[in-house]
Amino acid sequence: MAFHLNNRVRNKLHSIIVNGKPYSFAHTITPSELLEYFELSDKKVALEKNGLVIPRSEFGKTFFQNADKIEIITAVGGG
Repeated sequence: MAFHLNNRVRNKLHSIIVNGKPYSFAHTITPSELLEYFELSDKKVALEKNGLVIPRSEFGKTFFQNADKIEIITAVGGG
């Protein structure tokens, strides 16, 4: 999947904030697609959308809208 910024269609892009940084995509995306974009699909992560945790069971059914604020929290092991 290609998620590229394209200046010619910038006004048609869907913009979201991920961990405090703006990102734009050519179409609405799901949490699953976002994790694929950041190469985190196989990692243990939690996602918040506008302050609410998204259950993993909803990752393929939820769509991000313009101006959504997304937090990706990755699990860190320690010992």
